[in-house]
Amino acid sequence: MSLTKVTYSMIEGTPVNVLDYGAVADDTTDCAAAFGAALDAIIAAGGGTLYIPTGTYRIKSKISKTLTAQQHIAIVGDGKYVSTLDFSTANDLGIELISTTTSANFHPNVQIKQIGLITSRDNAGTAIKVTYADALTLDNSVNIDDIFIGANLKRAADSGSGYGYWSRAIHLDNARVSKISKLHSFGEIDKSPKSDRGIYMTGECTEVVIDNCNIFEYAVGIEATGNSEGVFVTNCVVTQCRYGYRFNFAGGEPQMILSNSHASASETCVWMTNCLQSVVSNCVFYANEYYATPGPWPDWYGVIIDGANSSHNKIIGNTFTKENGRTGDTTTAISIDNGAWMIIDNNSCFGFSGNALTYGVYIRAAASETFVGPGNQFQIVTTPFTSLGTRTVRQPIIQSGFASAVTTGTVISFPYSFYANPVNVIACSLGTSTAINVGVASPTINGFTVYHNGGGAADISWTAAGY
Repeated sequence: MSLTKVTYSMIEGTPVNVLDYGAVADDTTDCAAAFGAALDAIIAAGGGTLYIPTGTYRIKSKISKTLTAQQHIAIVGDGKYVSTLDFSTANDLGIELISTTTSANFHPNVQIKQIGLITSRDNAGTAIKVTYADALTLDNSVNIDDIFIGANLKRAADSGSGYGYWSRAIHLDNARVSKISKLHSFGEIDKSPKSDRGIYMTGECTEVVIDNCNIFEYAVGIEATGNSEGVFVTNCVVTQCRYGYRFNFAGGEPQMILSNSHASASETCVWMTNCLQSVVSNCVFYANEYYATPGPWPDWYGVIIDGANSSHNKIIGNTFTKENGRTGDTTTAISIDNGAWMIIDNNSCFGFSGNALTYGVYIRAAASETFVGPGNQFQIVTTPFTSLGTRTVRQPIIQSGFASAVTTGTVISFPYSFYANPVNVIACSLGTSTAINVGVASPTINGFTVYHNGGGAADISWTAAGY
């Protein structure tokens, strides 16, 4: 596989080569001043592109710049594994761009692509942070594409043993109409303090697309909070995290779509607070044993929805399971703690090798108007369905069977227990025979008692419906 080298003809705006400002790609020379001077020249020119050729550039302090006008600022390398910024020495590191303008729709645009940011400092800071004074823009705010953020695996930390780790990978504040794609980032959750968040959105980050990202070992993989709405996450993998995806909203709607993605988390894969018209679909969620090995395990949730303003959300077509090593814990695939008008259908909930999930779907007392559809499958789940709420709508589950040589008063057990009473045995007969009356007594979630007036033993067919 060949790498495509970036040339000036491929770069938007006026290109500025960081080598022309004194940077040396030897991973030894401190290039912080060279990077700062090159960005100053671009800002003074009204915008342009900082080009970072192949190589590793040692940077010993934060690169922080203030943007006061509408301009396009791009930072572009040859590839996320070949144009590398190696941050070291200080704790407050990374690239920070701060827009102070409050003129509506005249905000700067920021593009960062095809570079890597590594550190040899523990708890080094935020690798990339872009902040806007407000969210009054309809243009594309930030485009971060094809980025690597991780540790320097070639050099021990400047502050001691180990190879260093970032506190946070990417932080966007008030960055409307933005996109983050093809991010590969790994943090550290074994040390204290842990890596905080892989992608963090605060303020009003509206109309943000996050796709094809791989985020590993953060307390929270991806989080959006504040007045954000219209956050779309697809084809992402968040693994070995405490919380996978966190959506905590206070603003408008529709708010969030999470699809075709994965989370391996020790506590919660998806945590949604005050979400409206949001969708979680076609994802795989996994209770891992990494964070608390060898236990005791925290309670785990595949998807949890809370907040009184949560409504009209869908959880459709997902898979929930747990790692074999997690035993004796409480694991819940879907928990609706608050809100109303939810749809839960076509999900698969199961435990590996008989290691059961505790609950499949749990509707709490504060939640209402929730539809749990017939397409959900519960395999190796101790309590597939629990409803404490009001007006929870469920489709009945049907079981049927045949028993031979049954005497009157015999207890027939269902192959699978129903979830809750009442259970209705809707048919119990001897096929075509009309001479013998067959009846049912005391139906429970586990079975029923059959009686008939045929004397001796008779063959019984039955069908039952319940929840």
